[in-house]
Amino acid sequence: MTASKISAGLLNPIIGRNFNLSWRFRETFEAAADFYRTLEGILRTRFFRPRRLVRLFKDEREAEVFRRKDAEGRYEGLLSDPQPQPLVPAGVRNELGGFEIAVSGSVDTRRFLAASRAHFNDLGAFLERDCRSEDIEATDHGVRWQEIKARHAALCRGYSGAGDPWFPSIPFRSAKGEILEVEIESFREERILNRGNWLFPAADGLHRTGTTYSWDPLDTNPTAEARAVIEKRLRGLLPEARWSVASHHAAVRPIVTGRKPVLGRHPEQPALVVFNGLGSKGALHAPWCAAQLAAHLVEDAPLDPEVDLARR
Repeated sequence: MTASKISAGLLNPIIGRNFNLSWRFRETFEAAADFYRTLEGILRTRFFRPRRLVRLFKDEREAEVFRRKDAEGRYEGLLSDPQPQPLVPAGVRNELGGFEIAVSGSVDTRRFLAASRAHFNDLGAFLERDCRSEDIEATDHGVRWQEIKARHAALCRGYSGAGDPWFPSIPFRSAKGEILEVEIESFREERILNRGNWLFPAADGLHRTGTTYSWDPLDTNPTAEARAVIEKRLRGLLPEARWSVASHHAAVRPIVTGRKPVLGRHPEQPALVVFNGLGSKGALHAPWCAAQLAAHLVEDAPLDPEVDLARR
């Protein structure tokens, strides 16, 4: 199970316990929204949804940090104005308040991936095989792998890219994450709720909630420990709700030291390219990064220094 297939697909501008702005959110969100809306037309499938997000404070420290940064103008144009009253419906724990974000959304990554795969299959442009980096041969005119020749090969290998023989110096700090899909009785809320865990409705009538971070072992096996953590947080958000777990998934996020994506050519074999390090924000960052890399390969445009492999 890959991280893309179980990803919540959230596009969230304000992150972490310190309420920091997500890296380059305004431009990456605009690129993502344009990309997904265009693809929905081509694939005739809906998978992108602009969706408001409610962040609830867990303690007074969080409330103070947010209010200070909001007073400094950090979140201009991102918050709902006016804020809804009440902020959340009855049954949602909210002793300390919170705030609603107007500019956010979610991507149903499983639906997006399935529709994309079907589209490329119809074009005869999809091939499913095991591909080892060691078997990719750099040539004077590009690359060769088995019977396929191409001008470039982009290695998008997620956390398995750690130790890749072509790009061994990329400093991975990947993290395992786990999520639950739950059925909640008599609960309707279209927004994303976040109070330690996020919770939002999925397309199949279930709700998705998570997540956890762990670093050892890095595998895709769901654990009882992570399930207990997520369930405890869900009870903290919906203390009176009745719910049952429908499914439990685990995957590994491909995080790179510095927590920014990494793109670029191999220093000695320019036909070989890396696209990795999307971490927990692949749905938000991938379209912007893909446009960067495409322009670099096709038009020889420079990569943004913050993601350029050559500048790390």
